[in-house]
Amino acid sequence: GFKVIIADDREGFATKETLPDADEHIEAPLEEITDKLDIHQFTYVVLTTRSLDLDVELLPKIFGSKAAYIGVIGSKRRWIEAQRKLLELNIDQRLLDKVHSPMGLEINAEIPKEIALSILAEVIMLREGGTGKQMKD
Repeated sequence: GFKVIIADDREGFATKETLPDADEHIEAPLEEITDKLDIHQFTYVVLTTRSLDLDVELLPKIFGSKAAYIGVIGSKRRWIEAQRKLLELNIDQRLLDKVHSPMGLEINAEIPKEIALSILAEVIMLREGGTGKQMKD
């Protein structure tokens, strides 16, 4: 039930051929990507960039939106470093506290499909007010 939009600044990465299951594909310079998206209170942003510097560049633009969820892929160490850089740019700590990073639920995911499931499970849990506990408990 989610509309999936793939955006990338690199040619050939956000295409129907490379990601046929996405509903929309956006190829644009990094500084223009958020301008091409309608980010509203029902938008769940899953940021999976290739570097922490790109996270630092994109997040301030996303913070200005009404996104229901902002997740950033990567290790805890990467997120600590990204936060340090964002604080140096005078980004308010309260905005940083809204970011889910590392994102997803801990299910010991290893392969990309499992990682995607972990992330989507977290999104649905938060959207629906779930606890993340096992159903049997």
